[in-house]
Amino acid sequence: MQIIYDANNWLRRRFEVGCSVQTCYAEVRANPGTIVFDGAHALKRRRNLYPGYKLRRQLPTTSIFEHFKMFEEACQWLDVALVRVPEWEADDVIATLVRSANDDIHIKSTDVDFLQLPNVKLDREKPAPEEPKFLRTYKAVVGDPSDNIPGFKSFGKGGWAKLTADDKEQRESFLKEETQYLPDNLPTATKNWLEEPENKTLVRTFYDIVGLYDVPMDDIIANTKIGVSAPEKFQEQIKRFIL
Repeated sequence: MQIIYDANNWLRRRFEVGCSVQTCYAEVRANPGTIVFDGAHALKRRRNLYPGYKLRRQLPTTSIFEHFKMFEEACQWLDVALVRVPEWEADDVIATLVRSANDDIHIKSTDVDFLQLPNVKLDREKPAPEEPKFLRTYKAVVGDPSDNIPGFKSFGKGGWAKLTADDKEQRESFLKEETQYLPDNLPTATKNWLEEPENKTLVRTFYDIVGLYDVPMDDIIANTKIGVSAPEKFQEQIKRFIL
């Protein structure tokens, strides 16, 4: 099974429980894989569609940013591929790599979005809010606080729990613009809200941005750096940071 590290997610979790850069280095050295960071201006693509995307997400502390930087430099002394594609989020790069793989992938991440992909294992223990088939539709309809997506007006988890599989498929078809008819079994406030053309466009935008995009493989290759296993060089690097 191949390993892909969702760097921001994995590193943040490790640092928040007190792990050091040295510990993270040792873990990746023991279990090498592809390490993917968000590229510069990674949120731009989705914020052009929905300016509120991830707007309320809490930023890592300065100390964690510094640790990210230290670890990224350390990757040159690991036998791994480091990927950071400008204007692309790590999620999209990882999704593209998974779709092109002929093997099961262990994604070192707790991000439920990856369950949209086939043949993946996550570090996640908490169950997903919906089965993979309808996960994208669920997030567009119910909302996703982590991405600052509100979903349908006056329709939350309680409403979703009452839906049949046919109801969910109706919502998916509506969001994919396969039909212009509103789904059945909507609260009156939700139905009235969705009848406004701008709100139809808005929820279809939600469906778009909670999906995982395909990144041109040429861009991924052009922005991949291959490291070399050299722990002695890593120790020299750490001494520079510490001093």
